[in-house]
Amino acid sequence: MKNPRLYLRQILEAANFILETAHSLQDLQNSKLIRDAVIRNFEVMGEAAKRLSPAFRMQHPQVPWRSLAGFRDVLIHD
Repeated sequence: MKNPRLYLRQILEAANFILETAHSLQDLQNSKLIRDAVIRNFEVMGEAAKRLSPAFRMQHPQVPWRSLAGFRDVLIHD
């Protein structure tokens, strides 16, 4: 298993990208490019959350790890 810092960095970078790129719901509705980029970054966040060890996730219960991973699954499979 890789260092959790790698996965945490991926989550942080993806979250920052989303915040910097999609300034409004209108941005998502009007631009397929922005919408696809935001969706992809949510997928990255969910995948990184899944790769963190269960022990690490249990040490940080304030983070909704299951929700992050679950949202990724919805985006990928629906």
